[in-house]
Amino acid sequence: MVAGYFSKDIETYGVVKATQMAKDFLTDPCSFMVSADHVFEANSTPVISNKSLGIADKAC
Repeated sequence: MVAGYFSKDIETYGVVKATQMAKDFLTDPCSFMVSADHVFEANSTPVISNKSLGIADKAC
């Protein structure tokens, strides 16, 4: 889930755990792209953003 930073276990309903990769991210953050939910309608207008919303400029 979410670039490998979180995991979930079927036996523990509603619990999401941070992986070691997420813990490493806290000490050495990097930016990555996350897509928004898509609405597939015939009359929808695509949204294009070139703004960086990450907390760091370094790529993972």
